[in-house]
Amino acid sequence: MAGRWRIVPMIAVAMFLLGVVAAIPSRGYAAEKNTVVIGIVEYVQGNVVTMARKTYDLKGARFQDGKGVPLAHPIDLRGKTIEILFRNGRIETVTVYPTLPQ
Repeated sequence: MAGRWRIVPMIAVAMFLLGVVAAIPSRGYAAEKNTVVIGIVEYVQGNVVTMARKTYDLKGARFQDGKGVPLAHPIDLRGKTIEILFRNGRIETVTVYPTLPQ
């Protein structure tokens, strides 16, 4: 009976520590799923834009201005600074910023 009283607290501590470890999220998990690309649009053709020699299809993306106000699909993005948010590998939000004069 005395041995039983010693093992019960050890099991309780082990279960507590296991619960704490399981509750801590793995580091970098959210960063792996969310990616942001920022650049100046070089070329536009329909829903496809080119920035820094990479092409992105913006079809189905939600557009917003720098303050987060929703926009209809902008007609001309050429020369504008945009930020593309990828979530789980898909383009979710495109933020259009005013381009400052050089």
